[in-house]
Amino acid sequence: MAKSDHSLPDDDAALFREAVADVVPLTHTFSAVTLPPIPARAHRHQAGEAAVLHESLYGPIDPDLETGEELRYLRAGVQSQLLRRLRRGRYAIQAGIDLHGLTQAQAHESLNQFLCECRTQQIHCVRIVHGKGLRSPQGR
Repeated sequence: MAKSDHSLPDDDAALFREAVADVVPLTHTFSAVTLPPIPARAHRHQAGEAAVLHESLYGPIDPDLETGEELRYLRAGVQSQLLRRLRRGRYAIQAGIDLHGLTQAQAHESLNQFLCECRTQQIHCVRIVHGKGLRSPQGR
């Protein structure tokens, strides 16, 4: 072993060797690290998110939605945090449909078909572009 510039004087080195003469190196025993169990709260949170996702995909569509400048609807039982995450772009949009120019009946049929296809393909986050019917005949 080469001597470094920061070596101890001979008398200090001798004192150190004398002090550690009886030291025995530790043997390394490798054991599996046991992680603490996931708290029940985390399980409930994951189960809640799964329930919200299932409800949003398979729940009924409410035809009597009131709209303002921006449609914000949160079905009863759906966590408000889900809507907040959607608005902040935390979920990637996997598919989309534009209903502009369709009659109410056409839009309803197209939307139902689109959502059925999304369910089949396990697409969970979609964008639905719609209008308010202000420029359509009789507001429909």
